[in-house]
Amino acid sequence: MSGTTKFDVVFRGDIAPGQKVVDVRERVQKLFKADEQQLQRLFSGRPVTIRSALDQAQAEQYEQALLQAGALVEVKPSRDQVKERETPVPAQEPSAPR
Repeated sequence: MSGTTKFDVVFRGDIAPGQKVVDVRERVQKLFKADEQQLQRLFSGRPVTIRSALDQAQAEQYEQALLQAGALVEVKPSRDQVKERETPVPAQEPSAPR
């Protein structure tokens, strides 16, 4: 493992309080240059990983940009990194003396 934590930015279609869905969709569309099909996927209510394996500063930049657009995202440890940690390291078999 590299020792550097990587993060995924995940969007579930949630919007900030006081925002209108139509306005947030428009701002997210402009931010990502997304077409209607991509917008439907983003606002489906299902988790969509927008970016993965980012360093903390990059993940926070995405989080802030989306928050300014009225979209709420979750920044969490990268799935690849979690899989790496969860993969058991096989025990080495003891070698017999020669």
